Amino acid sequence: SLVRWSRVFRDCISDPLTSTAYAEALYATTMADGTFVPLLIRLEHVIEHNVAIDRLIQSKRIFIREVEAIADLTSTSLGLGKGPAREIVKTMGVLLIGATRSDQGPSLDGEVLPGDVEALVASFSSKPLFVKNAVRIIEGIRAEADATTVMSTAEYGNVTELGIQNLKALLELQRSEFRAEGEVTYATRVDRLQRLKALIVENKKEFATTTKREYGNERSYEFSLFSEYASKVEAIDYSIKHLKDWMKPIARRANKPMNFLGGKSQVRYFPKGVVGIISPWNLPFGLTVAPLTSALAAGNRALLKPSELVPETAALFSEIVPKYFREDEVAVVTGGVDIGQRFAELPFDHLLFTGSTNIGARVMQAASKNLVPVTLELGGKSPVVIGRSANLDLAGTRLTFGKLLNGGQLCLSPDYALVPEDMEEQLVARLVDEAQSMYPNIAENVDYTGIISEKHFARLQSYIDDAVAKGANVTIVGADKTRPLENSRRMPLHILRNVSEDMHVMHEEIFGPVLPIMTYRDITEVPDKIEPRRNPLALYYFGKDKEEREYLLNRVPSGGVCVNDITLHYVQEDLPFGGIGASGMGAYHGPEGFRNMSHERAIYSQTMIDVLPIIGARPPFGDKFRKTISKVLGSI
Repeated sequence: SLVRWSRVFRDCISDPLTSTAYAEALYATTMADGTFVPLLIRLEHVIEHNVAIDRLIQSKRIFIREVEAIADLTSTSLGLGKGPAREIVKTMGVLLIGATRSDQGPSLDGEVLPGDVEALVASFSSKPLFVKNAVRIIEGIRAEADATTVMSTAEYGNVTELGIQNLKALLELQRSEFRAEGEVTYATRVDRLQRLKALIVENKKEFATTTKREYGNERSYEFSLFSEYASKVEAIDYSIKHLKDWMKPIARRANKPMNFLGGKSQVRYFPKGVVGIISPWNLPFGLTVAPLTSALAAGNRALLKPSELVPETAALFSEIVPKYFREDEVAVVTGGVDIGQRFAELPFDHLLFTGSTNIGARVMQAASKNLVPVTLELGGKSPVVIGRSANLDLAGTRLTFGKLLNGGQLCLSPDYALVPEDMEEQLVARLVDEAQSMYPNIAENVDYTGIISEKHFARLQSYIDDAVAKGANVTIVGADKTRPLENSRRMPLHILRNVSEDMHVMHEEIFGPVLPIMTYRDITEVPDKIEPRRNPLALYYFGKDKEEREYLLNRVPSGGVCVNDITLHYVQEDLPFGGIGASGMGAYHGPEGFRNMSHERAIYSQTMIDVLPIIGARPPFGDKFRKTISKVLGSI
């Protein structure tokens, strides 16, 4: 009981040595009187000085899971009935969480449970022995403590604290097991992929509801299931189906005369070793699992670092992954920015990062210290070009749908549109109609996703205010203001017209439901209009004119292209997904993902015939060798 509670407390209290002190105090007074008094006596001090609120929130799940098991142990060790034991355990958990939410009182997921801090403290204040024991032990250990930053990884269902220095130990554990394994067989790879598929199917509801909570309960459950779970199961099935072919050696042509004498060339794909995966907050499950699929198919081990901006999802990964993978196969590291920085500095065999361009540059710099190869999946400002031959109704529908997916918070979201001058009014009218049709009463529409945080809401508001101040015209679709409801972050679609290059919105990735519209007279103007925002992750073109399409493809570089739709190239498993320049480097998905996560190894097997004397290429050199060289270079 003591050990289990100690782990729970260490996940909630910033200072691990302080949490150990409370565990010691708990132990001492339990032995004396069989109560949890000292923890309750010191609770207010803990809340005031030592608790990281976000860690408490992400730890709710741990409390819920542990309550029954710990109550049973407590009942046995203290000689209490199970009912009273459960009330003690529940009260402790609720107090640690509920005391941080004074406006709501002690509660756990809305359920009000017994226990009030003041009343409990008062009821035990007449027992000085317990207070004395607690204070003595706590203060003694605190006097010797020096601050330590901690991170979390998972150990078979328990969240275990590790010092930062142990990140390297975790990496070395996976690397040593990788080396000991030798050949990573087809059967082993398929087994790991099947376990990953089982993880998705068996935990999809809990992950989807967790992510919804992290969006302030303003995210479509169905959207999550479709975009982050169903598509990833299909990707795993696709990888398993084709994996045997991907693993086959590829014969290459040997040079003359070795090819005539039995020399053989081939390329074989070997696992790189340990792959680090840093995933973002906007699709926290899907953009963790997608690169992990490529890594496992290629025979690698993996360390996962979910975003610190979705702590509940990260904590859930920590709990769930160890049920399907040993720590030396796939492990989860959670923590804040400092842990993320140290994670990126580890000497991985490959590192994949998904996120913003600015952070991607820092990740690449950190990885360069160990010459770690990187795959960067970034973003940028993906343009939508409406050609004169476009079906404008269809283009408007698909643009609206793509722009408002996840509230515009996708790396592939269309960032701005370019349309012929004489078609602008018609396009805007279509966008307005479609947005209102898809998301009526947008401020309360359960299918529509809110902005992830107040910080990002304020960022988007600043883009809008700056654009309007510099002459842009704004149309708010389905509402009369940017925040229709004060207690909601569902931001309606904002269409900006008459935009100019001096506006922030035209140079920062928007990542939200704001759509600037640019106009052009001739398609030849479009590449120059896009150039200040060059190398986007995607280029979208609507139209039937093949010459116009080819003109853009040859003059506007981008990571990928989707013609007559939005984002759908991403879900084509047989196509690589990746950026170029500022939108990223490298790719995953399908065969390219397998190759990207593999070492493409050249192997040449020489004939047993001694070839060099045939061409005079062994000293002493003479006329024969000179003739051989002359055949290539001419007179020498």
